[in-house]
Amino acid sequence: MPKGLRSFDAHDADFFLQLLPGPTDREGLPESIRFWKTRLEQTDADATCAVGLVYGPSGCGKSSLFKAGVLPRLAPHVLVVYLEATPDDTEARLLKALRKVCGAACGVGVPPAPQAEAGRMPAPQLVETIAALRRGQGLAPGQKVLIVLDQFEQWLHAHPDLADGELLRALRHCDGGRAQCVVIVRDDFWMAASRFAQALEISLDGENSAAVDLFDTRHARHVLALFGRAYGSAQAQAFTLFIIALAACEAVVGLAIIVQLVRSANTILADQVDLLKG
Repeated sequence: MPKGLRSFDAHDADFFLQLLPGPTDREGLPESIRFWKTRLEQTDADATCAVGLVYGPSGCGKSSLFKAGVLPRLAPHVLVVYLEATPDDTEARLLKALRKVCGAACGVGVPPAPQAEAGRMPAPQLVETIAALRRGQGLAPGQKVLIVLDQFEQWLHAHPDLADGELLRALRHCDGGRAQCVVIVRDDFWMAASRFAQALEISLDGENSAAVDLFDTRHARHVLALFGRAYGSAQAQAFTLFIIALAACEAVVGLAIIVQLVRSANTILADQVDLLKG
């Protein structure tokens, strides 16, 4: 069902596959999901990546791809810790989430310190926790922990100098086999994400990063038609066609305004146009 501005999640997993473009494999999975499913289920550290990157423009569906597409289809041996990054307390919330999923054993047996209850974790604990997971502590044989940090541009914006802080030191312990991380970031933070990868001493390539793009016009029409059918009425389908027509009209009107501006004022600079004496 349509979600407005909210991302799709595990409850939409079955319906969500119909919204994705491109060919599918014999199991009905699009390449965008198969790419990550293969790498995230792998427990051989030499056959996967320690840290992966998902990037794309704002509103293209990066979060939905993972929450409704990839994560619900991972094998049971992958323990998922999903977190939306924030500027100042990502590390504390991540440690709390890891303890919730893996239990106290992944925290090398050290109970949360008193300041943790107030949302302030001592710096070494997150580092030690992921290091313990890499050693297999708190995990059953064959299990691994996958950390997904969504909206990661929030953290990157607050840490422009990428000092050797707690999160960086912790994620350096990811090996891909028992502890793995995927960060999801807007494409306008690509340079910041690249510097983040360099600080982790990893290179971004076609094996550990993938783009999520906006739908082309043809597929957008297909998705809008699916939304119309999901509402179960012909009026809803007609409304989706109205949206398409309205978008096309807006583009034509905008272009016409620019053309008229150039013809009448011989400029495209809005601050030089005073025909309306505004």
